[in-house]
Amino acid sequence: AVAGDNVMLTCPMYGYPIDLITWEKDGVILPINLRQTVLPNGTLVIEKIQRATDSGKYTCIVQNKQGQSARGDVEVIVMVGPKIIPFAFLDDQFYKGMRAHVTCAVSQGDLPITFSWSKDGWEIPPSMGVLTRSYDQHASSLTIENVSSEHTGNYSCEASNEAAIVQYTASLLVHVPPRWIIE
Repeated sequence: AVAGDNVMLTCPMYGYPIDLITWEKDGVILPINLRQTVLPNGTLVIEKIQRATDSGKYTCIVQNKQGQSARGDVEVIVMVGPKIIPFAFLDDQFYKGMRAHVTCAVSQGDLPITFSWSKDGWEIPPSMGVLTRSYDQHASSLTIENVSSEHTGNYSCEASNEAAIVQYTASLLVHVPPRWIIE
């Protein structure tokens, strides 16, 4: 399950006729909070699932009218997707020949996290002179040593793991001084 999602757990036990389905976690009968609901068909719904409180083993108990019961377990593992810390190119007055640099870092997310960069929605060609580098498992940087007008655009950092893919975009505007055109 992915943190923040709504999750539906179906009881792994069956029989006929079923009179009652109850759920418990750590020996406590559910629901124990407003995010948990047991539907009439016995499905356990957990809204906005959280790693700290909702991970673990859930036990479903099925009973018939004769009082016979069976138990089944469901293991819930909650994964956390990456969350990118907003970034921007530090100088809003870039001129031809200056250096531009941004760092894309995540404040949360299960490892491994993969980073990739794009410009205006496209892969950045090597010929543009844009260097991307990973610092560690939580950050990646983009550097342009010598900006020119072709570097103007929207640069996006994508961070992905098993749980989610997220993206953040920063704009770079390169000012080019006017030149005389000789005719």
